[in-house]
Amino acid sequence: AIADTNHAVELYQRSISIREQRLGPNDLSLAGTLNRLITALRLLNRLPEAEADAQRAISMLGQPMAAR
Repeated sequence: AIADTNHAVELYQRSISIREQRLGPNDLSLAGTLNRLITALRLLNRLPEAEADAQRAISMLGQPMAAR
């Protein structure tokens, strides 16, 4: 199960990287993938990484539409 979760983290990070390149770093479609990444990181007890990504998602969702 841990190996599967580690693999999921890698895939989520790769997905985020691709989306950032194509859509920009603040595109709202990243929020869902960030949420899934955060969940996987929490399951692995990688809490500092999960918190940093959570802060990023919160920041993205709090931006006015014109800033996206």
